[in-house]
Parts: sequence; structure tokens; C-alpha cells
Amino acid sequence: MELGERLTDAVRRELREETGLTVEVGRMIELFDRVHHDADGRVRYHFVIADFLCHAPEGDAVAGTDAEAVAWVTADELQAYGVNEHAAAVIRKALAEP
Repeated sequence: MELGERLTDAVRRELREETGLTVEVGRMIELFDRVHHDADGRVRYHFVIADFLCHAPEGDAVAGTDAEAVAWVTADELQAYGVNEHAAAVIRKALAEP
């Protein structure tokens, strides 16, 4: 996120930058944080991660400069892409949404 940027605006911007898609931001699926400490116990990184269900009404996804490729896959295909189990669980939760 950029300073002063609203969360849903950041979601739209990031997805446009990373996939070329203009999306409609839906509900938040999950919110969690990760704190990483250095060898001395000091906080080195603190990530807050918000996962949203988004819809792209039109357009084709293309890989941005920070991605090698982009693909649409089913929940059953996630393991073939090396998606970690926590991320896969969030994706499955979002895919189960009506």
C-alpha cells in the first residue's frame, strides 16, 4: 500500500499492475499478519496480508514485470503450482463463495 491509499484502491491498483486486469473488489476472505524476527529477537519484518475476493468482468490476465507467468487454475491444480497450504486454503475458501 502507498501512504494514504485506501485498502480497496490498493487491491485494484496492485491487480492492475500485476495482471493488467481491472477488478471489482468484493468481500475480504481473510486477514492475517506475519512477524519475522532476526537472530537477536528484534522484529525484522511485519507483514499484514488481506485477501479479497475480486471479479474481473472483462479482459485477459497478463504477467506484470514482477511475475514470470499468469494462469487461471482450478482448486485441484493449485498443488502443481507450489502454492503453500495456507494460501491454498484461502483460495479454496474464496472459490467456495457463491
